[in-house]
Amino acid sequence: LVKIFPFTEEFLHEIEQFKTVLFAEECVEAGSIGQQLAARLARDGWRGVFFHRAGDRAKLTHATVPELKEIIGLDTESLAAAVRKAAERNEKESTR
Repeated sequence: LVKIFPFTEEFLHEIEQFKTVLFAEECVEAGSIGQQLAARLARDGWRGVFFHRAGDRAKLTHATVPELKEIIGLDTESLAAAVRKAAERNEKESTR
């Protein structure tokens, strides 16, 4: 596992170099590290696009891990779609 919390200034500086950040985590979104990172980047004045993928509810149905990841959008296909969406958005913004 990669340790990113608590956030170091070096980590934040590195993240702020990107125009788009996709943060995926296997937990409930409310109060999560991703939510805290988005708030910190906004507070620091970062003007990029932040995509956060996490569970949107505390109770999930009984299912296999791959099924749960698909339900909450953490499967490979969902994450790839989020990356494509971000790339398309960046491309549109760069042609303005």
